[in-house]
Amino acid sequence: MKKSTKIALILVIIGVLVSSISYFGGARTYFNYNFGMRHNMYNSNNYYSGPTEKKDYNYSNLQSIQIDGSVAEVKLIGRNVNTWEVYTVSPMDKNNKISVSESNGNLTVNLKNYSHKLNNRVNNESKITIIGPASGLKNLNIDLGIGAIEIDNITLPKLDFKSSMADIEIKNSNISKSHIKFSMSDMDIKNTKLANMVLDSSMGNVVGENITFSGKNSIHSSMGNVDLKINDPENLLSIVKGSTSQAENQLTVNSSMSSISISKQNQGSVFDYEDEDYDYDNRYDNYDEYNDYYEDYGDDLENKIEHHIENIYNRKYEHYYDNFENDFEYL
Repeated sequence: MKKSTKIALILVIIGVLVSSISYFGGARTYFNYNFGMRHNMYNSNNYYSGPTEKKDYNYSNLQSIQIDGSVAEVKLIGRNVNTWEVYTVSPMDKNNKISVSESNGNLTVNLKNYSHKLNNRVNNESKITIIGPASGLKNLNIDLGIGAIEIDNITLPKLDFKSSMADIEIKNSNISKSHIKFSMSDMDIKNTKLANMVLDSSMGNVVGENITFSGKNSIHSSMGNVDLKINDPENLLSIVKGSTSQAENQLTVNSSMSSISISKQNQGSVFDYEDEDYDYDNRYDNYDEYNDYYEDYGDDLENKIEHHIENIYNRKYEHYYDNFENDFEYL
């Protein structure tokens, strides 16, 4: 094969990857760098103090919260207060304001219609911070695409949450019943009590420490990692794989092409499992969609491509992307 042909082939591969990863990988990279949890923009009381538009809403009593979004940062923070305060930041585009409404104690927040603006570098941040009593809320329902979610110091009877390409943090909370489903996401749980939890993760990572489980709980992981440190001083929790037994307090683990590690803080490791025929050192080789790309060119090309994509999103995306398209069309 001629040298020029090899170069053209590599450029074609990079072109295909940029076009396919620009949404899945690039969108998340863009979010992490440009939305990400910018704590420096919040003062000591977690009130937003950034440079973009801010609106706040106050409600005396909330029973449930429904949040729908495409690209957003969402914080739900419990404090020793009586009134619920909702702070929002949205794009300056008048057609894409965050919608906040309340009726009979039910708060609805609509953060949708932002994903198509990912490649527009101007005014496309959407943030919502909800600060209220640590307890009293009956239901929290979140349907989030690309985003970041933080739940801190909240007692919840029920949590329903699903997302894709998200960073999820739950800490210092008590959740009686939850159904959590996500893909291509990272979840971090700390100092939290969970009961009757159903967690379904695809191509994601779940880590946690000082977690207390009670009731019937289950975790299903596909092409991912689970690493949990559980607080169970009286050894009341039964941890099983794929079992139908019904212990009073049980954590059932089901996995496919995943690595599971669960330890009790008073006992050390109690559950370690790795699915057979899964290469944990080079995880991408297990995804069919990556096999053709990485089989011949290896990790070095992968790293270069990821670095190239990060540069595109961290600097002038449109300029780099237009030049790349022109070069690609020239070939």
